[in-house]
Amino acid sequence: MSIIAGIKRGATETGIKAGIILSLRRDTPIELADKTVELAIKHRAEGVIALIVGDSTQGDSSDYLTSLIRPECRFTDRLHLGESPEENLCSNPRMEAIQPQRIGHAVYLCQEVWSWIYRITSQLSCVSQVL
Repeated sequence: MSIIAGIKRGATETGIKAGIILSLRRDTPIELADKTVELAIKHRAEGVIALIVGDSTQGDSSDYLTSLIRPECRFTDRLHLGESPEENLCSNPRMEAIQPQRIGHAVYLCQEVWSWIYRITSQLSCVSQVL
């Protein structure tokens, strides 16, 4: 709550608006991922603007992607994938259901995933810290 209060105070004092982006690592236990999603939904009105499914080199997010595609969680618009050649990402229907507006990394992907990204993405950042 102190982060939310600080952002509100900063916006009042400076006129600069900011928001909170919560991150889920792909190796996050399902219980913690679900709790993070619940908190994001609960505090949306106080400034939580997005969830990032990040660090595509760690773990598999498919277990908790269903939490992210619920209708009340539609602010989930950022997805990190294709950061590492070990990821071997080709298709995931649950991931496609998120419909992200921004894709982070996107360096190592098959043609099927590229076709999917071109259909739904408005911003693409092709960078990898693994390179």
